[in-house]
Amino acid sequence: MRAADEPIVIESLGRLNEYGADDLLVCCASFEERCVSAIQRMSANFRVRYSIIFVIEEPRYQDAIDFNLTKIQTMLSRKTSEGVFVIRCQRDDPWKA
Repeated sequence: MRAADEPIVIESLGRLNEYGADDLLVCCASFEERCVSAIQRMSANFRVRYSIIFVIEEPRYQDAIDFNLTKIQTMLSRKTSEGVFVIRCQRDDPWKA
């Protein structure tokens, strides 16, 4: 794969499988607003069988993390056919997930 000279801006996230839902979507919920950007760019025809949301826990930002997680879960529940799974981990020790 050739490296891009400039960042590639994705305006709409469509599914890869033209015959049905994609198998898996992995995303992350954090205190940063940008964590919801991919979910907000999903096209109307985007479908996935399973979604996994990694939650980076940080006690100082828990309200923002919970807000973004709820937003992501709500959007993915409409696009995911077989299950949305949440995996929580500590920001300073992600291996304990």
